[in-house]
Amino acid sequence: MQEARLKRAAKALGEMPLMAKHEVGEVEPFSLRTYLEEVLVDEASSDIDIDRVLERMVELAVTAYESDE
Repeated sequence: MQEARLKRAAKALGEMPLMAKHEVGEVEPFSLRTYLEEVLVDEASSDIDIDRVLERMVELAVTAYESDE
């Protein structure tokens, strides 16, 4: 996959909206990037590159798709 296309796809993936429902029933919108930042960086290490994580997710999805063809 071309580097520019990979970066665009990773950016779009990171902006994908998610929803979280709180115990009181409120729904709060957030992005996949925000989720990954909270889970990976807070739980593991601040050295994690979220952009690289998103790029790797795209690479894995493309590889899985191509292997199914």
